[in-house]
Amino acid sequence: LPPPAAMLDVLALALALPPSLSQDLEYQRPPVVLGADTPRLGEWVDDLEFTKLDGSVARLSQVAGERGLVLAMRDVDCPLSKKYSPRLVAFEAELAERGFGLLYVGVQDREACARDVETFGLGAYYAVDPEGSIAANLAATTTTEV
Repeated sequence: LPPPAAMLDVLALALALPPSLSQDLEYQRPPVVLGADTPRLGEWVDDLEFTKLDGSVARLSQVAGERGLVLAMRDVDCPLSKKYSPRLVAFEAELAERGFGLLYVGVQDREACARDVETFGLGAYYAVDPEGSIAANLAATTTTEV
């Protein structure tokens, strides 16, 4: 049976760092492989409503790909969030090719989120969530969760 329309499959991924980008990172270690029993991996979540950078409102289901949606929590003041930016930009095309949507979730106001997009060239959808309601609903605990 198909899932209820009010639910959406969210995929959490551990990102593998391409060798060309690894030299740019201050801290290097191998990627952590997340198993199917990892919390939130493949878990159904509510089809949350969010505000996009342009002020319009959308739902998670509207930005998901045919195979699911990857959410990347962002904080423009977090050093690790900044470090992950090139990896995430490179990851955008790969996700699209594999049928997944990507939504950045910024925890600052719209202006700060817009600077984040401009500074790092983020091309995927971007949710502005200064109150942290999306993060709370998803039980996200850090701004580097993907």
